[in-house]
Amino acid sequence: MLPWLVAMSEIGFLVLGLALSTFAIRYAGYALGAAIPQSGYWARVMGALPGCLIVSLLALLISQGDRTVWLASLLIALFATRVQNLALVMLTGMGLIALLRHLVPQVL
Repeated sequence: MLPWLVAMSEIGFLVLGLALSTFAIRYAGYALGAAIPQSGYWARVMGALPGCLIVSLLALLISQGDRTVWLASLLIALFATRVQNLALVMLTGMGLIALLRHLVPQVL
C-alpha cells in the first residue's frame, strides 16, 4: 500500500475529495459548454436564459418585498429605460434600496 495514503488523515481525505470534485465540476462545465450549439434553436434558448433568470429572481424578490422594495423597483425601472446599462442599473438599484431602507421607514 502507498505510504502517503496510510498516513493521510480524515482532513487529508476531505481536501483530496474536495479538490477532485472541484476539478470534476469545472471539467463538466467545460465539456457541456463545448457541446452547446453556436446556432439554431438551442443557441437562442441558452442566449436568453440569463435574462430570464434575472427577471424571475427579481419578480420573486419584488413580490416578497416591502414598500421600499416596490418604490425602488419603480424608480430603477424608470432609470433603466433611460440609461440602458445593466451594470449601472444594478449598482444603482442596490444603492437605492439601501438608501430607501434607511430613510423611508421614518417617512412612510
